[in-house]
Amino acid sequence: MMQQKSESRAMVRVILTLAWPTMLEQMSQSAVQYIDTAMVGALGTQATAAVGATSTVGWLVNSSITAFGQTGSIYRPAAGMPASPPFLPS
Repeated sequence: MMQQKSESRAMVRVILTLAWPTMLEQMSQSAVQYIDTAMVGALGTQATAAVGATSTVGWLVNSSITAFGQTGSIYRPAAGMPASPPFLPS
């Protein structure tokens, strides 16, 4: 029981070590969107609407790229292929 708990903690530590740059980037991207909206807000409603429209498109593009990347990492092992292409270190 105690060994399983320490292994669990070690796994959480590894996951957080790998994930913190992505979490920081996502928080920074959200902050930039809020700051853009605040800066453009003084220019009027049309400018604010333009910032909102481009933020949505940017989110859609980034989410689509992430989804395709995740699908590839799940599909390859399920199809009996190596998890990463031979030219990448595993």
